[in-house]
Amino acid sequence: MRTFTLIATMFTLVIQDGVAFAQQSKRKEATIVSGMTIEIDSKGKAVIIAPRSQSRVLEPLAIPVSGAKILVDTLVVMISEAEAAAAKQPNKP
Repeated sequence: MRTFTLIATMFTLVIQDGVAFAQQSKRKEATIVSGMTIEIDSKGKAVIIAPRSQSRVLEPLAIPVSGAKILVDTLVVMISEAEAAAAKQPNKP
């Protein structure tokens, strides 16, 4: 199996006092996620996201329920920004 990697400018999602904002960080190498499982913890206090690449399972993330909506809202915005950036790229033959 092949593992795909992506080198990109990364943004750190910071949630402070209920307000989310993204901080640009250094360029980093990131593994492209090929799938994931999503569960809740037994006490209902967190959403557990267990991403996996084509070659391995990655470290699971526990997102507190209190921050999950902010995370989803931020992802929607960032996905739109990524799609807009991709649309500006010239098509390769």
